[in-house]
Amino acid sequence: MDNASYHTVRKNKAPTTANLKTELKEWLNSNNIHFQEYHTKARLLCLVHKHNPDSVYEADELLRTNGHEVLRLPPNHCELNPIELIWSLAKRKVAKKNINLSAADTEKLISECFASITAEEWKKMTDHVVHVENKYKERDHITENEKVWEKVKHVSLKNRCWLNFWTVTSIMILK
Repeated sequence: MDNASYHTVRKNKAPTTANLKTELKEWLNSNNIHFQEYHTKARLLCLVHKHNPDSVYEADELLRTNGHEVLRLPPNHCELNPIELIWSLAKRKVAKKNINLSAADTEKLISECFASITAEEWKKMTDHVVHVENKYKERDHITENEKVWEKVKHVSLKNRCWLNFWTVTSIMILK
């Protein structure tokens, strides 16, 4: 799954500096985190940051409850998302045939172009993505059997920002 805003609506989203002090207190109370009434907003924010859980997204939870495993794509890597290649293919098909068509005819053409995408084309796009993934792994010398992978896969999301970017990319691909 990509990281589009509608796929990343967080559950139990932690408050930020934009929130009121009362909202910080409510969040801390709802998460059973002890604080003193006299604490400043800055101190409350420190507590929020210290106890901020890993992100849980509504879409992920919905999919998991229905028996699906969610694999997230690394940010800004559309080349790892086969749907992006399918969109590109569909747009090329539309562009090839869209010459002076009315809006209604263009809408019909778009539907026809999407309907004309075959299983073989989907397979070709997904095979290409797998090839790109393997190139990333090869470039970073990462295999699923390496000891490094065993160590790195247990790093929490909060700590992944300290890892090398390509290692994180590969972790997300492998995971």
